[in-house]
Amino acid sequence: ARTGKLPKIEYGRYETLDSFKKAKAFITKLERCSHFVFDIESTGLVAKVAKLCGISFSLKSGEAAYLPFREPVMDKFLDKKGKPTRSKPFWTKPQLVYLQKRLRRVFRKKRIKKSNQNIKFDLQHIKANKMGPVRGIVFDPMIAHHCIDETKPHNLTFISCWYGMPFGRWETAMEAYWFGTGKKKHPRYNNVVRWN
Repeated sequence: ARTGKLPKIEYGRYETLDSFKKAKAFITKLERCSHFVFDIESTGLVAKVAKLCGISFSLKSGEAAYLPFREPVMDKFLDKKGKPTRSKPFWTKPQLVYLQKRLRRVFRKKRIKKSNQNIKFDLQHIKANKMGPVRGIVFDPMIAHHCIDETKPHNLTFISCWYGMPFGRWETAMEAYWFGTGKKKHPRYNNVVRWN
């Protein structure tokens, strides 16, 4: 296999909107912007029963903010009595209602363009959490990649690695795809560039 240089990764500025004041100020930025990218994190795949953990937003490259909806406690941890812990709502009920109302206005504005990876999934969660419908959707990398090549995986890790922007578990995802796992091999990818 040929080898190539791994692109240099520059880390940007990321913040958690962990105070009501920060959350309100950021939503004001969303209301004034012309385009943003968002992503939903939830406790499950079925929007009607899953709880919204938070929403990530990016208004420009290298900058993003995470708006939590639930405290970051995973269900797999146990409390003192040996029972699984559950994450609790991050905001008080009046704060949550206020944030949902303002985000609903942002998501419904057609003039504000929105992009998202796997939009069909996130739209269900936005609607289930009283912030939909979403208007002004302009791009979904998953749909675009499917139009380019329906034979490859369409998750964000794979797409970004395939096009030279690795992050997270990129090496595991790419190795599994290029060369298979265990005895399974993909001879079709013997000549693909491997990064050092």
